[in-house]
Parts: sequence; structure tokens; C-alpha cells
Amino acid sequence: MMIRSAFALMCVAALVALGLNAARADESLGTIHGKIKAKGHKEVLAKWARERDRFQDDDAPDSKYDSPPKGSTLPPGVINYANISSMYVIIEDATYKGGKFHNLVITRNGIVPKALAVAVNDVIRVRNELPEYLNVYIAGDGDDDIIEFPELSEDASETVKVTLSGNLELGVDEDEDLIVPIVSAPGLRTQRVSSGSEYEFEDLNPGQYKVRFWYWRLGSLTHNVDLKPGARVKLDETLSVDRVFK
Repeated sequence: MMIRSAFALMCVAALVALGLNAARADESLGTIHGKIKAKGHKEVLAKWARERDRFQDDDAPDSKYDSPPKGSTLPPGVINYANISSMYVIIEDATYKGGKFHNLVITRNGIVPKALAVAVNDVIRVRNELPEYLNVYIAGDGDDDIIEFPELSEDASETVKVTLSGNLELGVDEDEDLIVPIVSAPGLRTQRVSSGSEYEFEDLNPGQYKVRFWYWRLGSLTHNVDLKPGARVKLDETLSVDRVFK
């Protein structure tokens, strides 16, 4: 009886120790969070503010994501940066091995979303909503850098694993205007957000991180973050033509 009691006490002690170690590990993990937004070039917006009355409401384009809606206070052809939805926050994390799923949909109005940021070994799923067969591919800089999806029939979906790094391009053989730029590299943790939205990367090991804010039409800005054990680092950023292209 005493032997059983001693064994039980040892088991309880071991479980308590495991719990304490797990708690200590959780306490050492940190978070990087903040807000990202985009804005137009200040000189373009200032000029438009002066000349706004020259344009009629029905001159404004209809595109939901890349141009102002009808009745907008922006000129035709000028991107409404306050409403864009394909912005990315990217963290370079050597411990991340990939595996995240990213969804793309081919529609009559183009491919949604309009850009991707992925890690090597992430998976891209493409759905075809057009009434025709499509041959979709991902291409890199080299002649042999290509990944081909199985042929996509109407309403079909197919997936591929990302094995290429660099500035890639997803395209469709049947329509050269259907293009999605892709940023890919090993160890990229990514979040897609809309302009003005919050992002948060939790459970990060202490250490040095590069945090990149990217929008495919504007380029990117990168910050170095020294993440201390248990810290929450707030990092906001605004992308604009006059800040990215200096």
C-alpha cells in the first residue's frame, strides 16, 4: 500500500513539474501586433482635391478593390487605398516549416485575392468559377521554375504545394490577364489584412525578426524587431507611394 502511495505521489509530482515547465515556456513566448494601412500619394490627392469639381460622379470606375466606387471623391483610375484588401504583414521565422492553406478564386472579374504571400511548403488551393477548362501554373524566374495545377474544370478546385522561392507569378494559359503576384520564401508567416485593420502574430519565440509590410502595387517596408521573452511589441505601418519609393 505504501509503495502504491509513493508511486502515486511521484506521478503527481511529475505532472506538476510538466505543467510548470509548460507555463514557463508559454511565458517566454511573445507577440508582434499592430495596424497596417495604405494611403495614396499626397501630391496626387492634393491635386485631386483642387480639381474635384471637374469630374462627375458617374465618371468613377466600378472596381470594388482597386478603384473608387461611383460617387467617390477620388478621380477615375486612382486607387482607393483606404479600401484595399490584399495587404500583407510578413514575419520571417526560421522555425516555421510551412503548411498553411491559401485560397484563390478565379471569377469573371479576375482572381481573388489579387496577391499572395506564402512560405515554402504552404499550399495554394485554386477554384475555377468560369464556365471553361483552365490550365493554371505558378512560375518563377528560372526556365524550369514552374508548378502546374491539374486542369481545372468549371466549379472545380485543385491544390499544389509551393516549392519555389522568390517573386513568383500565378497565371492562366487561357487568359494572360489573369495574373496573381506571389512572394515566397522559407519560414514566412503571413497574414492578409485590409487597409486599417489589425494584425497579430502570437506564440513567437524570443529573438530577432524581420517584419515586412507589403502591398503588391506599392512594394514593401521592413522593420527589425528584437522580441524579448514574454513581450508584446506593437508595430504600426502605413504604405504610400511617397514612403515606399524614396
